[in-house]
Amino acid sequence: MRQEVPAYIVFHHNLLYSSIPESHYEYIINEVYYPLLELAYEGFKVGLEFNGWTLEKIAEISPEFIEDVKKLEREGKVELVASSYTQAIFPLIPYEVNRKNVEFGIDVFEELFGKVPKVFLLNEMVYSIGAVKLLKEFGFESFIFDWANAVKDNEWKRELKLWEVAENEGLKILWADTYMTQKFQRFVWGDIDIEDYIYFLEKRFSMRPFSLPLYVGDAEVFEYIPGSLNFTKGGSDFRRLRNILEVVSDSFPLRFSLPSEILKLKSNPQKISISTSEYPIRTKKQDKYNVTRWAVTGRDSAKMNTQCYRLYEKIKKNGSKELWKNLCFLWGSDFRTNTTDEKYLLFRNLMGYSLLTAERQTASEKIERNRGNTVPFSVRYFHRGRYFVIETPYHRAVLIKNKGLALKELVFKNKSSQPLIGTVEHGYYEDISYGADFFSFHTLIATQKGEQITDLSSKVGVSYAFEDGFFKVRNLEPINLPFVSIFKEYWFSETVKVVYKLYFKDLYPMSIRLGIITLIPESFERGTLFYRTHNGGKEEEIFYLEGKEVKLDMPVNYIVTARGCPGATEGSFTFGDRNKEITVLTDKSQLYTVPLLRYEEFEDSFFFRISHTICERDEVANVFYKGYNEVTFELR
Repeated sequence: MRQEVPAYIVFHHNLLYSSIPESHYEYIINEVYYPLLELAYEGFKVGLEFNGWTLEKIAEISPEFIEDVKKLEREGKVELVASSYTQAIFPLIPYEVNRKNVEFGIDVFEELFGKVPKVFLLNEMVYSIGAVKLLKEFGFESFIFDWANAVKDNEWKRELKLWEVAENEGLKILWADTYMTQKFQRFVWGDIDIEDYIYFLEKRFSMRPFSLPLYVGDAEVFEYIPGSLNFTKGGSDFRRLRNILEVVSDSFPLRFSLPSEILKLKSNPQKISISTSEYPIRTKKQDKYNVTRWAVTGRDSAKMNTQCYRLYEKIKKNGSKELWKNLCFLWGSDFRTNTTDEKYLLFRNLMGYSLLTAERQTASEKIERNRGNTVPFSVRYFHRGRYFVIETPYHRAVLIKNKGLALKELVFKNKSSQPLIGTVEHGYYEDISYGADFFSFHTLIATQKGEQITDLSSKVGVSYAFEDGFFKVRNLEPINLPFVSIFKEYWFSETVKVVYKLYFKDLYPMSIRLGIITLIPESFERGTLFYRTHNGGKEEEIFYLEGKEVKLDMPVNYIVTARGCPGATEGSFTFGDRNKEITVLTDKSQLYTVPLLRYEEFEDSFFFRISHTICERDEVANVFYKGYNEVTFELR
C-alpha cells in the first residue's frame, strides 16, 4: 500500500493580469474567483494568494467575497498566501521600492483580514537572494518557488525527496512545479485526456514525493479567456477541474492540505541555494520565460523602466505615500508583457501625472558643474596609425579609429600595469567557435527583419576637448548606420565614462546591445573571477565563475534572444578577481539597461564579456525606437 502524500493547491489572484480589461473585473470575481471558493466548501483545501491592489479592488466591487474568505479561513478550509501591493519583479527593482511594495501589501492584509499571512508567493515566481532576504526582514516564514527551475545546476536535488520542504536564506520553501501546473492546466483546458494526466501523476508518485503541488498558478486562466471577445467558457473548465480533483482523490493516496500544513511536516529542513552564477535570477517555466521579458522586451519595457527610475529618483528622499504607491503600481509586471492599449494608456497617464506631481512636491536641486576648459591633471594624446591613444595619470586608453572608436585596451593604473578590458583579437583562442575579434564599447543591433547592424565597419575622425573637468574624446562626425546615428564619447578623469548618443530612425529591433566590455584574459586570475551586483535587495550578491559556463546573452530559440540577466538594481555591476575589480555604473533613469553575461573556460584561458542591453526579443516584445536617446557607462 502506497504511503499517503499531502497535496496542495494555491490559486494566484491578480486582476491586473495584462490582458484583462477593467470591465471584466466583476465577471472574474463572480465567475472565476467564487467557483474556486466553492472547491473549499466541497472539501478540497486551497491556498488563496492575492496582491494588495487586487484585494482592494475586490473589496470595492464585492465586499461579501472578502467576508466569505474570512469565514472559510476560520473553518480551516482555505489559507491566505501573501503578496506585495502590486505584482512587481523584485530582482529588477531598487530595494527601497520593494520595501514600500511589501509594506503597502501588508497594510491591505491587516486592514481587510486583521493579520498577515506567513507564506509569500514570489511575484511572477521570480527569485533572487535579495528578494528573499527582504521577505525575512518583514517576518515572513516561507516563500513559494518553482522546483523545476531551482534544481537546475544545483547538486542538492539528489539529497532531497521530490518537492521536499527546504530552507533558503532563513525561510522555508514551499515548492510549486512548472510541469505539475502546466499538466493541470492542459487537462482542465481539454488539451490532454484524463488517462494522460493520470499517467503523468503515476510517474511522479513512483518517485516517492515528499508532497504533491497539484497546482500553483493563475486563477484567471480558468473559465475565462484573456484577450478575447468571446471570453467565457460556459462552465466547462470548472467541470473538468472538479473532475480531475475527484479522480485524483480516488486514484491516489492523497490528503488535501493547506500550505502551512505542508511546511509543518519538516521542522529542520535542509539549507539549499537557488541562485547560481549561470542563473543569478531564477524564474518559473522554461528558459524562454525569463526575467528579460520585464526588463527589456515586452511593450517597451526598457522605456517604462527608465521612467520608473526617473520617478524613483525624484521621490526617494521625501516623496508622498501617494507617489510611492503609484510607483509600485507602475512597476507592476503586467504593464510589460501582453499589455492591452487600455493598460498601456493607464501607465502613460499615471506616469505623467506622477512625474509632474513629483516635480511640484520635491525641491529642485542645484547641480554645480565645472564648466572650465581645463582639467586638473595632465593629458597626453596622439594618433598612432589607426589608433588614438590617451594617457592620463589614471588611465591609458587606445581607441580604434577604423572600428567606430571601439576600445582596443584600457589600463587602470591604480589596479594593474596591464590592460584589463579591451579587444581580444582574432586567433587568440584555439577554439574556432571563438575565431573572431572581440571588441569593447561597440554597438550591435539586430532588427526584426534579420538585419545585423554594427558600428565596427565605420572609419571615424577624432575630436577632443577639455570640458567640465574631463578630457573628452568622440568621433568627429556621427556614425550613420541604417536606423541609427551614433556619437560615441569617452570622458577621462579619475574615472572613465563612455557616453552613447543615439538618434534612432524607425527601428523595430530584435536586440540592441552596447556598453560591451570584454576582459583581457591574461590580466586576470581565472580561479578567483567573480561578478557582484544588487538583484532587488539591500546587499550586493556575489557569484564566482571558476568552472562555470554562463550564456545569458545567448538566444533560447529564434524568437527569444537572451536567457536572463542580473538586475543591477542600484545601477552598479562589479567584476574582477581577488586582486582587482572594476565597477560599471549606469544611470537607469537616463536609459534603462541590464547586463547580459557570457563566460566560458578553455584549457588555459577564458572568455568573459558583459553586454548591456536596451532591447531583447521574446513572444511578448513590442519595441520601437525613434528619436534621441543617451546612455552612459562609468568605469571605476
